[in-house]
Amino acid sequence: MIHRVLAPFALTALLTAVSAAPPKTPPASSAPRELIVNGRFENGLDGWGFQPGNSAMVSLNKAPGIPGQAVHFRPRGAPLGLNSTPLTFGRELRRKRCYRLEARLRFGGLKQGIAALSVCLYDETGKRIRQYSIASWSTRSKPHDWIVRSAVIGPGTPFPFDLKAATLRVRLSFYDRDGKCEGDIHLADVSLKEATRGRFADWPASILVDCGDIQTRFEARSFWTLYRLDYKGTRLCKDQFGSHYGSVASFPGTGFVGSGHSEHGETESVDELTLRVDGRPLDPPPARVSGSRIELHKRSHLRVLDLDTTVTILPDRIVEQVGVKAEKPQKLNLFYHFMHPWVTDMDRFIAVKADGSELEGAFVGDKQMKVGVPVRWSAVYSGELEMGAVTVVLDAPRDTKWLVWYWDVPGRYRKHYFVTFRNETVPTGRTFSYRIATIPFAAAPETWKETAKRVAATVDAGM
Repeated sequence: MIHRVLAPFALTALLTAVSAAPPKTPPASSAPRELIVNGRFENGLDGWGFQPGNSAMVSLNKAPGIPGQAVHFRPRGAPLGLNSTPLTFGRELRRKRCYRLEARLRFGGLKQGIAALSVCLYDETGKRIRQYSIASWSTRSKPHDWIVRSAVIGPGTPFPFDLKAATLRVRLSFYDRDGKCEGDIHLADVSLKEATRGRFADWPASILVDCGDIQTRFEARSFWTLYRLDYKGTRLCKDQFGSHYGSVASFPGTGFVGSGHSEHGETESVDELTLRVDGRPLDPPPARVSGSRIELHKRSHLRVLDLDTTVTILPDRIVEQVGVKAEKPQKLNLFYHFMHPWVTDMDRFIAVKADGSELEGAFVGDKQMKVGVPVRWSAVYSGELEMGAVTVVLDAPRDTKWLVWYWDVPGRYRKHYFVTFRNETVPTGRTFSYRIATIPFAAAPETWKETAKRVAATVDAGM
């Protein structure tokens, strides 16, 4: 079954008047109740607590430029965090319901460290088990006047409730590895109210997929993209939030939007979602599925860019396809597709360029982009694991520019990017379609290149 956005409709009740009946008391307002204690800071910092830090690191004053009070955060060489009063599941909160968080924020800049407005989940012992960033800033972030950041949290959203969560808090915090945070942020009008359940509220937060020699999963937090690639029980592609898969666009003046990137207050919007196992739709799907063909189909959009994405898991490979269509011309810094964060055990690569010539090299953790040209196929390999994977380009428009990068980040990943629309505008009037196949393999170090070539040669472009 395909979920679709439904137009709102009105339900009219027909009432029969009875003259003898006494007048009825008007029903109580159905407006959702505010859950944040003192979210407008009218009573100072009552209901809020520091962790870490103290009141000397903030000031409370009239919000500049907007009505009401604001907290002015100005850490000077130390970490700082301010938490709302804990809200308890089973008391103020219900696990099967959704809630909308909103807050006003004014950013004056960061000289050192990072900062974020987050929703944090804690277990019964008080240990923080999830931190969902709703807005975040770094030393590269540009100052901005008041903006409203909002997010819906709960089942079927990118911010699901962990089953182990006992309480929830809203938190604004500053962090630096050396503990020397320095920045300037105003916070005002923090609100958390019950919201309408999302259209995928009955879907699990994650779906684990077993198919032949491959295990992977789909992740709700990154808007139903892949997370992990295990081959014959060995992890080849990372399963760590922040190491994203899927498609992401970089918009001028904003930055990345899409997949797991929500740091700028914008997210990918999922319009339709279907999961089929061996041709049979599952709605809602269970948290674990297995079969000989698992297919996730998603329609979504990033601003005016409509995406039509299909991920097909087969017993020995994963095939991914995306179509991009612009409702209006959209200028981009770049557009990434088919992001795959290979583990750092991958120590070498090979690629066959469009003209048939070969390009090969080693991953050395220098934070440089490798390859950097259009390819017929490319492969990564780990001598320690004696495993690798081939990525074959099956379809790409002949009249557009694109290339493949592998970002060689020490201690993190060797990340594959299919790069399009670098400093270009996505025009209207056509769909730009791209398709790849990723095939893992096992081989001894002395034969890995021959194995990769043989695997690439067996891939049928019509598959």
